[in-house]
Amino acid sequence: MLKTVAEHTVRKLAQQTSARLQKKFLNWENINTIALVVEDSEKISKHQLDALCEQFNKHCDVFYLELASKKPSYSDWFCFTKKDKNVLGLPKKKTILPLKAKRYDVLINTSNQSILFSAALSASIHSTCVCSSTEKFGHSNLIVTRAKNQTLGAYLQDVQRYLKMINPN
Repeated sequence: MLKTVAEHTVRKLAQQTSARLQKKFLNWENINTIALVVEDSEKISKHQLDALCEQFNKHCDVFYLELASKKPSYSDWFCFTKKDKNVLGLPKKKTILPLKAKRYDVLINTSNQSILFSAALSASIHSTCVCSSTEKFGHSNLIVTRAKNQTLGAYLQDVQRYLKMINPN
């Protein structure tokens, strides 16, 4: 029952966000800021992910989901722990409120869309273009399917390749 309520809440949040913001596709050259949503289950080190973000040559904020942890692991990333989620498993309002002031050109949600926290977080962060691996809640502009055993680094390179293919005109 709680999962059904949480899914309905996320779907409603995604619809409100889509109606409020004008979303469009952006070419890689026109992107200056990236919001990257990553789960702690990814088999990638902080150093590897920081290096990958540096290769993008864009301002990149990492939103790191470690929802089973009591304390955040990294001080230079936006880390979300169990204290940041409510009884439905969604982000608390006080967690999301400071993020609403930020604007990103592109948001890349690499986490599993069945994790409702990541879907709600993605719908709450203001971005011009939203990329994800599935379209479960209807708020993504660009769907780049992720292979079952594909590493995070390879997936992010695929997303970058597709964003470079978009015609800027």
